[in-house]
Amino acid sequence: MRSRLHKPACPSLDVPRLQTLVWPRSPAVQPGTPSTHLTVCINFDTRVLMKEITFLGSSLEAIKDFPADARLEAGYQLRQVQRSADPADWKPMGTVEQGVREIRICEASRAFRVIYLATLADRVLVLHAFQKKSQQTAQHAIELAAARLRAWRE
Repeated sequence: MRSRLHKPACPSLDVPRLQTLVWPRSPAVQPGTPSTHLTVCINFDTRVLMKEITFLGSSLEAIKDFPADARLEAGYQLRQVQRSADPADWKPMGTVEQGVREIRICEASRAFRVIYLATLADRVLVLHAFQKKSQQTAQHAIELAAARLRAWRE
């Protein structure tokens, strides 16, 4: 007898449709091969565990104040971090603390930054978000991120 939690692999999708879903993304898998069906079923059935995001201070409000394109990009990049993947454009912020990183978002002539810590096992801490106005990250932004992290740890 089958368990209620058992879910058959790709029950409602037919193989030709699966091949078109996988083929553009996976050049190693040839259409019409048995492995194509298996690859897509794994993609559909695999759940990705995501870390919780905790926004410290006014970091969430700052992201909400970004222009629409920058806000969407920040959300997408934070989702990548939640999935334990690296964002597309980042750099380490060792001046704040070991493991702290900065997501770099460029939109037209403006630059935006999200400083976060993702080395914790269960969560991502967003320490600070801001529009960058000079070539170098402002010292007060670094100090604010460090202060928020210290306050959270206490």
